[in-house]
Amino acid sequence: MEVLPMTANAENLGFYGCKFLGNQDTLYAKSGAQYYKNCYIEGTTDFIFGNAAAWFEASTIAAKKASAITAMSRTQATETTWYVFEKCSIVAAKGFSLKQSVFLGRPWRVLARVIYQNSVLSDIIAPKGWTTMAENATPIFQEFNNSGAGSDISKRLYTTKATAAMTQSKLWKDSSWIDSTY
Repeated sequence: MEVLPMTANAENLGFYGCKFLGNQDTLYAKSGAQYYKNCYIEGTTDFIFGNAAAWFEASTIAAKKASAITAMSRTQATETTWYVFEKCSIVAAKGFSLKQSVFLGRPWRVLARVIYQNSVLSDIIAPKGWTTMAENATPIFQEFNNSGAGSDISKRLYTTKATAAMTQSKLWKDSSWIDSTY
């Protein structure tokens, strides 16, 4: 299924094999528990944003502009929300040349949390990895066990060391709503 810019705002949403196309704000993963598997998400500035407990698995994240991929908006320390990218490919969209010019994310709100793990980060990723947005932000930006030309973390800014991968059981209390057969 092909979807133009979308707002996902409910509990237990699952998207399988979907294509999300847009520019800025392609996918507003606003709130609730959300699962994306084998999806293609393409956009420009902050094209994945919001405050959902969202898990992106085996998906292609394709940038079309030198900007940030995510703009997570967690505001309260008690919120359990994260953006987790597991086994994803982070690339330039077809026809775009973006070598070392794309950031993994920036905080839309002060307590953003994003992790890229076991993913392939292509050469589009800027050496600094992450950038700023929200004033006085204290985001948790993590990377764990990634590969590819953009996975070198030696020059990263604004990162919190990850000692293990995030798990679905840490993100959600119950994941029985996910179609694990897809």
